[in-house]
Amino acid sequence: MSDSKNYIPLSERLQQDVWHDNFVPKYSALASVKPSKLVLIGVWLIFAPGALGAIAVGLSTLSDSPDLATAVLSLIGPVLFFMLAAAILFTQTRRYRLAKLQSDDNGDEADDTNYAPGEGVTKS
Repeated sequence: MSDSKNYIPLSERLQQDVWHDNFVPKYSALASVKPSKLVLIGVWLIFAPGALGAIAVGLSTLSDSPDLATAVLSLIGPVLFFMLAAAILFTQTRRYRLAKLQSDDNGDEADDTNYAPGEGVTKS
């Protein structure tokens, strides 16, 4: 360790890495980053099997329930989980496709400075 650099304790360095102005986590910046194909594939690998599993659980509880009230109550959980997984898959896929269309329109594949997640893409 050289004498010209000041020592910063590990706890302060960790605090600097995780937090910035007004105690807003840096992870909020991930929402404005251009989406990548790797993240999209990861989201599909995580949520698609769960959505399909929720459908299977819902159908199996529907066939095994003794009366209609039990069937409806036992379907609430799988249906809600399927809706959540489907919403996540839809929004992430849409976000990736919009960014892909926008980068194709601009002609720059690697430049992510033009990506704005709230803007729509119009092709002329």
